[in-house]
Amino acid sequence: MANGRYIGGGIPICPEANPDDGKLDVVLIDHASKWKIVRCLPALLMGRVLKLDVTHHIRCEQVEISSPGMHLNVDGEVFLMDKAAFGIHPGRLKLIW
Repeated sequence: MANGRYIGGGIPICPEANPDDGKLDVVLIDHASKWKIVRCLPALLMGRVLKLDVTHHIRCEQVEISSPGMHLNVDGEVFLMDKAAFGIHPGRLKLIW
């Protein structure tokens, strides 16, 4: 789940994300072996993650995910939970430049 293109200081997790479009960008990864995921890392680091056959990209305004005992990384902090809901609220944050 992202509203921006990068995570972790520059990793392009969702190269097509646009923080101004009023949408959340969801990148789904098919169930794959750990070795297949490891082989996908170079594509992730080069901004080509959405071109992999194991990834899918969806834009939405809200989404709910659930999985018993899932680990959810929110801006670098990891939380253990069973369900999480995300939504977008266009125009809620006013920035002055």
